[in-house]
Amino acid sequence: IYARYIRARVFRFEQCKAMLWNSIKWRLAIKPASVTIDDILVVAKKDHVFFHETDKMGNPVVWVNVQFHLDYSDKLPLYQKFVLFMMEEGTRRVNQLLTKMEEEQAASGTNDP
Repeated sequence: IYARYIRARVFRFEQCKAMLWNSIKWRLAIKPASVTIDDILVVAKKDHVFFHETDKMGNPVVWVNVQFHLDYSDKLPLYQKFVLFMMEEGTRRVNQLLTKMEEEQAASGTNDP
């Protein structure tokens, strides 16, 4: 995960450190991992946005049905929680895929990505 910050700041240590620190502070303040499906059930039932299998590279695909995205300003906090949930769920799915790939590589005895 640290490589993402390093690449994003083109190996500039101070900028990388600031970006990582800001990310940690944001996560501590907002607590995106604490959002559950029950918190966003009203939005999730509408099927406007959902995960759909994986692409050819094995990355989770998020399907967005844009025709249903209207003005939700009256429910903004709910939709913000929904976005946080989708981000965390996507991260969780990528981590699961990476773990599965590593296990398969270990079982086959190869170190190729």
